[in-house]
Amino acid sequence: MDSRHPAPASALGMADLSSASWTSGLGRTVVGHRMWGALKGAVDGGCKVAGEKGAESKYDAEAHKDRIFGNHVKEYMEMFQEEDPIKYEAHSSKFIAAGIDAEKMEEMYMEAHEKIC
Repeated sequence: MDSRHPAPASALGMADLSSASWTSGLGRTVVGHRMWGALKGAVDGGCKVAGEKGAESKYDAEAHKDRIFGNHVKEYMEMFQEEDPIKYEAHSSKFIAAGIDAEKMEEMYMEAHEKIC
């Protein structure tokens, strides 16, 4: 047993979590918020998540695909490349050093997702 392959909850004397209730509380529910990532992780892990009104939540990955694959970062980089090259270099210095430009952004995220899965 290690951190990459943890024991199931039942082996540790804990109940398996197969369903949960989810609420956004006072947080704003905007596209790209980290709580959607947590919800997606729970749903992908097989947990049935009930929303605030008791209905089962259905996460629509297509609705968030642009953010999942960094399209918002790509647009940000392209905007600065055209409008202010100096600011582009300052804000994107680590991407530039790694040889990643706006056109390679989605490819970078796809490779990361392949390594995770």
